[in-house]
Amino acid sequence: MAMERRNNVRAVVFMMIMVLGLLQAATQTSAGFSACYGQCFIFCILKPNETVCTCTLQCLKDCIIPSSSSSSMPSSIDHVSSSSSLTDQYCNLGCAIFSCATLSTKKNPGGKEVESCVSSCSQICNPTR
Repeated sequence: MAMERRNNVRAVVFMMIMVLGLLQAATQTSAGFSACYGQCFIFCILKPNETVCTCTLQCLKDCIIPSSSSSSMPSSIDHVSSSSSLTDQYCNLGCAIFSCATLSTKKNPGGKEVESCVSSCSQICNPTR
């Protein structure tokens, strides 16, 4: 009975977090970095055996370098502009891992704080923009 009650509590907590995440995403006018990171982090940290560190790294990567960018690696000199963009993304990722990874906690992904930190990385990686 205690095990069943514990499973019910977990299910209710999971559903509440999902609803809150969806409401947060719906109230934001644009799906920016903060929404991407917050949602990614919440879903990641709920998985068994995931840590704040692994979720932070995974979500920084997923939100800074979308999967369509990482799978379209430039294959020739003709792709200089995409190579430059990809270089900027990897610079941002490295900077974010170094500077922003400690801003998240298990109870608070700190989406806005991480977004601000990642924005400062963009200024470091792209000083001419």
